[in-house]
Amino acid sequence: KVYDHALTETQVKASFQEPEQSTIAVYLDAAKLPYGSVENWNNEGIAGGHFKADGKAPFVKDIAGRIGVQFNGNEVLLADTLLTSQIKKNNRYSIAAGIYRAYSQWQYIVHTYNGKTIETYIDGELKETISIKPGDKQTTVSLNGLLKDEGFTGAISNLAVYNNVLGKDEIDGLTTVSYTHLTLPTIYSV
Repeated sequence: KVYDHALTETQVKASFQEPEQSTIAVYLDAAKLPYGSVENWNNEGIAGGHFKADGKAPFVKDIAGRIGVQFNGNEVLLADTLLTSQIKKNNRYSIAAGIYRAYSQWQYIVHTYNGKTIETYIDGELKETISIKPGDKQTTVSLNGLLKDEGFTGAISNLAVYNNVLGKDEIDGLTTVSYTHLTLPTIYSV
């Protein structure tokens, strides 16, 4: 926010207390789930709804020092609400998640899509950039099957879908937070 007059100290403090409209369409946090089978995972993002098991359900357990939802290759969670309506009409988004692969370690992975490229960051470092041509299958993502990745073996500690492209500073900040605190991030305006 920009003001054409000086603010009082109270007004400045208050401005940091006002959260902006959330850009998080999907937010899932494994630490908020009870241990055991996951039949229903509440989406705390603005899209609302739940992810529900379709067939065999994944399960919540402690994995390498974190609470995660374990997938063993054939579990599926499907959204019960239409998530694509929560992504801005320009179809630009970011997907961020704490991921653990078998025989590995926890990593924070972010994919951004800006309409022309998909960038993949692992622990805040840009690892891959893929150019997309109009009409390529990668230009649309089936968000309703977000947790339907046949053959995925590993775990998810948290997952967020933003309806905007995250910048490098935001990715760095989220990566740092992912290793210290796993709750819904609140974005404050300045």
